[in-house]
Amino acid sequence: LILEAIPAESIDPLQLKSNASSVGSVVLFSNQLDYPVVVHWVDFNGKREKFIDLWPGSKKRLFTYAGHLWLITDRQGKALSYFIAGGATKGHHGLAEITPRNVPSK
Repeated sequence: LILEAIPAESIDPLQLKSNASSVGSVVLFSNQLDYPVVVHWVDFNGKREKFIDLWPGSKKRLFTYAGHLWLITDRQGKALSYFIAGGATKGHHGLAEITPRNVPSK
């Protein structure tokens, strides 16, 4: 299941936060850009929590919960796009593709 990328410039960051959930999920983050990005979890109060650096061409699988919000930034902290984790189905995960078509141009 490919997760929809939500462009950061299209939303008010003050309105964004994770929703509490007990439904487990797995998201595979895939950096298809030619520069590194940072993956942050947005907590229940809308605060960023840095999780991982993701280098060009790399992928990282993270356990999360349905309704949790993930923010992708560049290394300087500029918001690029958001992904919302869905509920996991057995044997499947959500794919968060970080590509040139779903982040603003540098």
